[in-house]
Amino acid sequence: MKDVALKADVSIGTVSRVLNNIENVDIALREKVTRVIQELGYRPNSRAQSFVRERSNVIAFVLSNGRNLSNLHAQILLGIEEFCAESGYNLLFTRLRYEADQPASSLQLPNVLATRGMTDCVIAGGSNHANFLEALDRLGMGYVVLANDVSGDVLPACNFVRYDDRGGFRAAT
Repeated sequence: MKDVALKADVSIGTVSRVLNNIENVDIALREKVTRVIQELGYRPNSRAQSFVRERSNVIAFVLSNGRNLSNLHAQILLGIEEFCAESGYNLLFTRLRYEADQPASSLQLPNVLATRGMTDCVIAGGSNHANFLEALDRLGMGYVVLANDVSGDVLPACNFVRYDDRGGFRAAT
């Protein structure tokens, strides 16, 4: 950013406002800074940005207890990735295998979840159990569960998505 500011003869704050699409930058000045960014091949450092904003713009899709990515989960994953790309988010995919009777405190969570600040939100798919949902609650991170695959009869006490297989088949037929 310092190099861009120096070459464009503006402050680092102006470069920052252009990079973050803040409206209060003169159009001519914005064009000048944008041209210098392109000339220098400047690419923002996402780690630095996430540190300042206290967000990573990363969503994790965790497939639990699945040996393979089913066609359904593959389609869901592709849909999530498409939405993320259009919305300025990045998507990380990981798997997690654990036992249903394992205490939540002993679950070995994937690094994308266990590392603080790496992920802003989790989408949990696959076969999920109460202990994993409890572990996510302990992280204090937002999450959404694909509820069709949650074990037990009780829906999770969190954000969830449920799809209607029978209704879908009926409508398709």
